[in-house]
Amino acid sequence: MNWQSIRAIVRKDIRDAIVSFRIVAILVMPLAMTGLYGFVFRDAVPTLRLVVYDPSGSLTSRALGAVPGLEVVVAPDAASVETLTDERAAQIGLILSPGFDRALREGRDPPMTIVVNRAQLGSETVAQTVLMAIQMQTPRSLGVDLTRRDINEPAQSAALLTSGSVGFKGAFAIMSMVLLLATLGMFMVPVSIVEEKETRTLDAIMVAPVSYADLTAAKAITGLLYALLMSAVVLLVNQAFVGANVAVMAAVLGVGSLAVVMLGLFLGSLFNSTQSLSVWSSFAMIPFLGPIVLGFLPNAPLQNIMPLLPSYHLVQGLRLAIEPGTDLSPLGGHLLVLAITALVLMLGVLWLLRRREA
Repeated sequence: MNWQSIRAIVRKDIRDAIVSFRIVAILVMPLAMTGLYGFVFRDAVPTLRLVVYDPSGSLTSRALGAVPGLEVVVAPDAASVETLTDERAAQIGLILSPGFDRALREGRDPPMTIVVNRAQLGSETVAQTVLMAIQMQTPRSLGVDLTRRDINEPAQSAALLTSGSVGFKGAFAIMSMVLLLATLGMFMVPVSIVEEKETRTLDAIMVAPVSYADLTAAKAITGLLYALLMSAVVLLVNQAFVGANVAVMAAVLGVGSLAVVMLGLFLGSLFNSTQSLSVWSSFAMIPFLGPIVLGFLPNAPLQNIMPLLPSYHLVQGLRLAIEPGTDLSPLGGHLLVLAITALVLMLGVLWLLRRREA
């Protein structure tokens, strides 16, 4: 590769991005939406609801009833707790044994059952609140005979908002980053090639000692710079770095951005006019954003085909990075899919560019 030529093309594309209002607008739009979401939903929290069966009226249930933002629903009997937890869309159902407080004071381990509604956002948070309320009453480690039952396991494609502790802020950070990368890959990156085809500057570039591999590398580097810079801004605006696994975040954004940039280069190599590009890029946006749309709809249809889309693996990789304490074992598979996607698209770009000479 001719690195001097690559640097020259990168500098040229960056200058074009700065002086072109349309390209700047494409970049600013997702950032403006991110700022708007961050403002509108800065205080948005889910409704936290707890179903309790407590025949003794223990201090634990009274303490939980005093927690701000936590609604306590009293169950008539132990058998109805699981049903009410499901019907009332509560995060947690709690069954306390008779004489619960006395047993704690005497150092015995009173039975307690927690029913965790996994389909509800914030279920793990409420569960931790319950355990903290109990821990405050005993110097021993927890001090209860705890039984946990999980109900309504969330579908994997709906895990964006319903799994663990990603929350609204994390979900909107993921949504904003994917929207940004989609805009970059579907419009900005391909436009940089198509406009050069229309103005014939691409032919002028290829007259110089520049290979198609050099051109592809230069366009990919420029696109990666845009993607990583804008993603960092989105993360800062949403404060998504707090509690996130930075190493996982960097890996997912690096490989995911490369796949998206290669998709943009493929589209740019495929079409010869901005009008055709705009039409077909709009169609391509629909499946790309599918995992985001379905991520806000628990038990959504088409969930079984979402793993066929590379953007699904980008969303899940970002979720693994943002959700603290999550199992990282699926990360390798998500990164592998994104890397293979980038490689296949790169080969497609080189084939399409070389075909222009035929």
